[in-house]
Amino acid sequence: MRIIKISPERWQEYRSIRLEALKTDPDAFGATLKATLQRPDEWWANVLQIAKSDPDKTVVFAEVEGELVGMAGAYPEDEDGCVDVVGMFVRPDQRGKGIGRALLQAVVDEVQADTIRLCVNASMPAAVALYRSFGFETLSECMGTRSDGSTFPQIFMELRRPKKNESD
Repeated sequence: MRIIKISPERWQEYRSIRLEALKTDPDAFGATLKATLQRPDEWWANVLQIAKSDPDKTVVFAEVEGELVGMAGAYPEDEDGCVDVVGMFVRPDQRGKGIGRALLQAVVDEVQADTIRLCVNASMPAAVALYRSFGFETLSECMGTRSDGSTFPQIFMELRRPKKNESD
């Protein structure tokens, strides 16, 4: 297993694993499969191009024997300098092998922000445990709303890293 970034030319592989994520774990994401299927082909390549050219954004993938088996991304939240971890997914047959941990570590290592946030479905205890093991702390719990209007229980979590100029 290796953690990689892929070129925009591999957008179909990105699309495939994202759609698989939405089919496999629809409760893990705010987006729905139906809405995501409406995105044009250019959208997928553009996401990868932006992640390649914008240092504030990242999308990483886990690859096993040339096949994408997981993904995670991070994007700036807004002007406050925080980033959000998004789109975290590992294929069910690859879970329990440290791939999720490796993906999250790659994202945490790559982003420059002192504060990293994420939202996780409260009914996914393995995901919550992974984030807590990295030092993410619960900020709040509430009901989230998907793009189709359905709701789900979510936990907002945050990881604060020491500023680079702070002394130990």
